[in-house]
Amino acid sequence: VEVRPNPGGKGFVTALGGKWGWSGSGRAFVPQLVMYAGPADYHNKPKKIDADIETYLVGHGFNGFHTIVCCRWFDINEERSTRIKGPAPNPDPRTFEALELLIGKVHSAGGMVHIWAWGDESRRQTPVRLGGKNGLADLRLQRYIAARLGPIPGWTMGYGYDLDEWVARKDLDIWHRHMHAQLGWPHLLGGRSVGPNRYRRGAKFPQIYEGLDYSGYEQHQPTYEAYVAALAARPKRPSFSEDRFRVRKPSPYPKKDYTEELTRRGLWHSTMAGGVANIWGKYVRRGQKTTFQPYDHPEWIKTNALFFKGRFVKDMIRDNQITDGVCLRRPTGEHFVFYKEGAESIRMDLSKMPGSRRAVAVDALKPYREIDLGELRPENQTWKAPQKSDWAVAVGEFRK
Repeated sequence: VEVRPNPGGKGFVTALGGKWGWSGSGRAFVPQLVMYAGPADYHNKPKKIDADIETYLVGHGFNGFHTIVCCRWFDINEERSTRIKGPAPNPDPRTFEALELLIGKVHSAGGMVHIWAWGDESRRQTPVRLGGKNGLADLRLQRYIAARLGPIPGWTMGYGYDLDEWVARKDLDIWHRHMHAQLGWPHLLGGRSVGPNRYRRGAKFPQIYEGLDYSGYEQHQPTYEAYVAALAARPKRPSFSEDRFRVRKPSPYPKKDYTEELTRRGLWHSTMAGGVANIWGKYVRRGQKTTFQPYDHPEWIKTNALFFKGRFVKDMIRDNQITDGVCLRRPTGEHFVFYKEGAESIRMDLSKMPGSRRAVAVDALKPYREIDLGELRPENQTWKAPQKSDWAVAVGEFRK
């Protein structure tokens, strides 16, 4: 086997300090993922995956899928441990075939896949009754994951959800160390900790185990301030608001679920805070069947994605002192991104900018269109918007 470099490839999902990034290009991005089906739904269905990539990645602007496996590792058709035969089952090759197909296609389209290995023990979606966490069957499964998925770039893995109810620090420690000892290739592994569900100033951001590759939290409708606090809690590794932010009608959890407007603003808040990953989704549930649906306003999501293409840079820092909205800027002072909601104007103090720079404005509530603001001088100034809306302004020539 001859190994050759692929200078045009994105590579593996990696950590660029506290930001998410690609190992091949070295460029930062914010995982804005959409909920996806389980392995049985896309096994041997390349056309379905292609169509969903076209709908959600191309049409909406999401940059990846989120898929949950649970006990389908052992039988692609069975989610729960109570339906798995034997105390030490073997992995199901069909599940790996499905994941390989999905990850390969999404990565080729420029995106990533985030996998939840397990679910919740109260729903019997874990290995607890199949020999235990890190038991014989689980360790064998981990070796399978390393062998089959390890060489494939473009995926990350979370341990599951509601982990505070069934997972201890030592469980994640053993899993994390064993997985990385087997993988041979770099993949980010994490585990969602509880809360803070509703952020208040001074709230703690606990972790079950501090040795994981990213920090995962269960937050409900996090605000811009909550995203900032999550990043500040552990600034040296990427952060993931790892609940699922769902639009559901009727909603079983109205204080937790989202509207499309909350979704739109959440995309901007999580990026402008400094880059926190999220999982989004819209679906209808009838009985036990969940049907995922496109958003009514895909242009809102797409506008966010197109605006930040090339404009979310790994060395960007928050600097809200220079605006009456929020701001990300590069330390060189040559590149700025401003954002303000319900705005008729945005104050931008560009007095430390080394010379005039071209600027564009984008209305976050409309299909993507750049309004050329010409060259802005290095001075404190206020831009007047053509109408009241949620506005973003980019100052400087960014590399797309």
